[in-house]
Amino acid sequence: MIAPFTTCPRTILGIVGVLYIVLGVSCSLDPMKLGDAMGYSFKGNGKIEFVVIYGGLEIGFGLVMLIAVMNPVLFPGVYFMTTIVSLALPVARIWMLIPGQMEGKMSSFLIIELAILAALSWPLLRKAMTE
Repeated sequence: MIAPFTTCPRTILGIVGVLYIVLGVSCSLDPMKLGDAMGYSFKGNGKIEFVVIYGGLEIGFGLVMLIAVMNPVLFPGVYFMTTIVSLALPVARIWMLIPGQMEGKMSSFLIIELAILAALSWPLLRKAMTE
């Protein structure tokens, strides 16, 4: 199912893209503060990997989303990819919740990830109901 290139899905993808960029920039500028808040302790190259994964990938994903918001050719594929990734994140987090390995702020990340998934899924479900 393809999300229509209309205002609502474009706005949702744009907001998600901005959130990814803000998180990526924050992780890149102050990895120690955010890493501590998330329960990471850096050893060796851990700080570098944190900046690359949480900084670089988040910024890259966010930029792709913002580019797709302005490009009707790229939009359906990027929207689909973002929705699938947004499904995988809470599934993985719930997987860790089941054995009781998730604690503290990680549960708030789950709520945010589920909200993003719901927002991305809403236009797809709405379109499916009208077809």
